Amino acid sequence: MKLSACQIALCVLLSCACSLRAAQPSANADKRGEYTVSTSVNDQYNYHVYVPESYDPQKGAGIHLFFHGRGKGGGIDTLNRWKKEFADPFGLILINMQYLDGRNQIDTAGKVKAAQEAIQQVMADYHVIPGRGVIASFSGGGVTVGMWYRDHGNDYPSIDWPFSCVTLYGSNFWTSPSVNGGFTHSSGATIKPTREIAWFIAVGEDEWLKGDPVLGDTGIDAAVDLANGVRQGGFDFVFRTEHGKAHTITEADRQAAAALFRRHDLTYGPFVYSPQFTDSAIQPLAQRANALQLGYVLKSLDKTLSNDKISEDTRKQAELLKAQVEERAAAVLALGKELQEKDPLLFLNYQKQIEGQLKDTPQEDEWKQVVQAYKKSGKDAEVKRAVTTLLRVFPKLFAPRTPGVPAEAVPNLEAMVPMFGPESSYGVMITEWLAVPPRS
Repeated sequence: MKLSACQIALCVLLSCACSLRAAQPSANADKRGEYTVSTSVNDQYNYHVYVPESYDPQKGAGIHLFFHGRGKGGGIDTLNRWKKEFADPFGLILINMQYLDGRNQIDTAGKVKAAQEAIQQVMADYHVIPGRGVIASFSGGGVTVGMWYRDHGNDYPSIDWPFSCVTLYGSNFWTSPSVNGGFTHSSGATIKPTREIAWFIAVGEDEWLKGDPVLGDTGIDAAVDLANGVRQGGFDFVFRTEHGKAHTITEADRQAAAALFRRHDLTYGPFVYSPQFTDSAIQPLAQRANALQLGYVLKSLDKTLSNDKISEDTRKQAELLKAQVEERAAAVLALGKELQEKDPLLFLNYQKQIEGQLKDTPQEDEWKQVVQAYKKSGKDAEVKRAVTTLLRVFPKLFAPRTPGVPAEAVPNLEAMVPMFGPESSYGVMITEWLAVPPRS
């Protein structure tokens, strides 16, 4: 996978942008555990932070930013819901916004500004890798995410949009301003799908009619936008509904969103905190590592390390970068093997990206064996046919006012589950859709 001039320029620009625009380190710099910060935007706008004890500045971190729904939101204890699935396994620093005025539709721009301040401060206090991030919302918090995405969703990866995954839990995701200065949902203009950003949408059976407009409206519109994008680009997204689920975030929601983040992060996400590599020979290789040129980087590092005349600092930086790239290559191969065994559709979707990362690495030969095993399985045509059919009918599967798929669609959906695989992302999604009583 050849590194383009644009990719190199992006890495350099991103590095410069972070150093120029981030806030100054605060008294919380490098602190572990939980703490609360007030923003300068409004004394009613605060944020809670959780930094895992496992945070390692040399490895860098990502960010999980959460917007609560109507009301004052929870206190610092609300961070607990994200630790198990996101913070601890993926090295994400948690940021939960708290708006004490209780209304996301009022001063939405100010609320976005407060969240941007929180992001910038955390990025000044810790080694955060832009592009390794989740932006999440519950209920009316989707209004805030919608405005931020509308204005900066095309800026990935940057300090303006450091997120690779959007997770909407029962959220009113609105993106178009209305005449009265509030927000309305604009069908068909919500999301412009790209492979660089993964999307998770959850609307429970018993929250389908919650909200104004109802979640069944905004959730379906966003999901249809994404499904249309999948038809064009073959990327990964999750639309989840849970039988009997009220207006809440369940553990199953978080687990499904975390699984999406993991596979997308390993295939598209940067993984090196490049500013720490200050050596003139190693810094460009750190940038190439974040452009996912793993084989090139490893070969170059081996050449550098074979030189007995390099300085001790250069050697240390080269060894650190090599260890991180080797760890990444091993994790990418493990993901590829897992998808080949359990999720043939996502194996197809991610195959090219995995192949590019593993080219010229020690894992390349084993990856070729994985690809051959997939070809021998004979699943290719069946899976492609199933997903083509599913995405064609997807816009008609769900109704804004009634949860459940049409009764007449049930047999075809049941037949798709073994095609995708019962443990696959689409297989699990369809099984969950079918658990909700169908509509007549």
